[in-house]
Amino acid sequence: MSSTGTQARSHSKMYLSYLLAALASLSIFSATSKAQQGQSVAEQVAKTYGIDSFGQIEAIRYTWNVESPRGKVYRTWEWSPKNDSVV
Repeated sequence: MSSTGTQARSHSKMYLSYLLAALASLSIFSATSKAQQGQSVAEQVAKTYGIDSFGQIEAIRYTWNVESPRGKVYRTWEWSPKNDSVV
């Protein structure tokens, strides 16, 4: 066999192995992205910020204050999700 024919086969085997590696990478990437697409963005955000623990919340309390030349103003409220009440 000539050395040119041997080199050509060697290059084609190398090319084939690169092609197979690329296809394997693409299939792994595709499977990963499909798994992530199973949840909407809203579901992903909710899970990130603890929606699974929402049942443990007794109350959410919120107060804000504003100081202006006219004086101070503040508002406060409390939401109890178990009772579905806002005070």
